[in-house]
Amino acid sequence: MDSSRIHSGLFLAGKVEEHLLMVQKQAEQRLDVLVEQMAAEGVTERLRAADQMLWVRKVNGIRERGRLWGKKVYTLD
Repeated sequence: MDSSRIHSGLFLAGKVEEHLLMVQKQAEQRLDVLVEQMAAEGVTERLRAADQMLWVRKVNGIRERGRLWGKKVYTLD
C-alpha cells in the first residue's frame, strides 16, 4: 500500500494524531537506544579527538542502524 493511501486511511479513521504520537514515542525510544549504543561502543569526544576515522565509522554504523529502523517504522510494519 502506498503512503498516500495509508495517510488517507488514518485521516478518515480519525487516527492521524494517535499514529503520530506512536511514531514520536518510538522515535524517542530509539534515540535513547542509539545514545546507549554510542556510549557502549565508545563513541565519545575523546575518541573523536584521538582517531577521527574510527569515530566516523562507528557513528556511521549507528546511523545506518537508525536509518533501517526508521524505514520499518514508516512502513507501518
